[in-house]
Amino acid sequence: MSNKMPTFDALMNPLLNALFALGGSGSIDEMYDKVIEIEQISEEISSILHSPDKSNITEVAYRLAWARTYLKKYGFLENSSRGVWALTKLAKEKKQVSPQDVVKTVREADKLATKFNKKAKNEQIELEDIDAPEMVGLMARALPKSMGS
Repeated sequence: MSNKMPTFDALMNPLLNALFALGGSGSIDEMYDKVIEIEQISEEISSILHSPDKSNITEVAYRLAWARTYLKKYGFLENSSRGVWALTKLAKEKKQVSPQDVVKTVREADKLATKFNKKAKNEQIELEDIDAPEMVGLMARALPKSMGS
């Protein structure tokens, strides 16, 4: 029985194992119960609330949600419908992950996406500025006469 709170990345392989045990897919509650069973997480640990004044979600459930998110971004999980998660073909082939690789890969991808989105947003702002009426007139005057007519 575990008397230590598992980290979200330490829950990745137990979560995959739980989904395999559930036949490849399961609801959030089914996965939670199976991970608690497989990992033998004590009642003392599994009853700790994440944010008692804000919700009744347990810390283990909160960390499992992060594990699901990272595994989805890594290509090992998909959620076919609200609250139902399934193993992808990749997960069925590989069966396990290196949690450190998952965290590193997902965080690097998120950084690139953030950088790309900021650049795209800046380019969009510049394009929107060019379309402003005062900019259209300025651009028309700046064009050579042969292009303007």
